[in-house]
Amino acid sequence: MKNVKLILLAVIATLFLEVGNASAQENPSKTVIIRVTERRVGGNPAIVTTNPEGKTNIIQLEKGFDESGANALIIQKEIEKWKKEGYEIDGISSSVMGDVALITIIILSKKE
Repeated sequence: MKNVKLILLAVIATLFLEVGNASAQENPSKTVIIRVTERRVGGNPAIVTTNPEGKTNIIQLEKGFDESGANALIIQKEIEKWKKEGYEIDGISSSVMGDVALITIIILSKKE
């Protein structure tokens, strides 16, 4: 009886995995990750964009409070570039590392 339960459990698990894989294949999506690092002390602020193929592009930003407006425009242009290609923002996360840095991650995706 114990073997029958194990076999039944294995069959059910296999069916769920196959159904999950089938639905994942029906709705493939591409993902872009934009990471913005703004530093107050040391290092250079930058935008690091990872495209769906896994290639990375780095855009250096200017340091200083006075340049934050110009930096915001550069960040906006990077987001708009991907939105024009059909990507939508899935989520935004931001974290602060003391007085040293602010890191913002923007995730965009597009269904195929």
